[in-house]
Amino acid sequence: MQNLLIFALLTVQNKVFCALFTIQIRIFAENIYNMEKLQANFDAMLRSTPTVFHRYMFDRINWHNRMLGLVGPRGVGKTTLMLQYAKEKLNRNTTLFVNADDLYFSIHHLTDLADEFAKRGGTHLIIDEIHYPNKNEIQTFRHSAL
Repeated sequence: MQNLLIFALLTVQNKVFCALFTIQIRIFAENIYNMEKLQANFDAMLRSTPTVFHRYMFDRINWHNRMLGLVGPRGVGKTTLMLQYAKEKLNRNTTLFVNADDLYFSIHHLTDLADEFAKRGGTHLIIDEIHYPNKNEIQTFRHSAL
């Protein structure tokens, strides 16, 4: 983590060191963040997801669509809603929940993750925190979901 902080400080003060530290961060991300780490993060999130209360939309969503997008303001429960559904209705061995803000995606593309996850037998990929999507990747997902 210290390298990440130094990177942020040196990026502002001296652009010469920027590339050197970017490489270190990429190596860190490759070594630490792999599919198993993403699965472990998902397991931790499932354990901390309450299922006592559901938002009113839970039973109104057609969960059987090949692609589903939830849009809304921050803090209204979109992530909790998806985690509750995954926890209660989906097979944990074939489901993966990832956060698009994760360090993993600094060196990996969503489409590469989806491809690798499908090759491992994955059937449900839930992606959270897509604020400004790469239009090419969204088009790829959209066409493959049809």
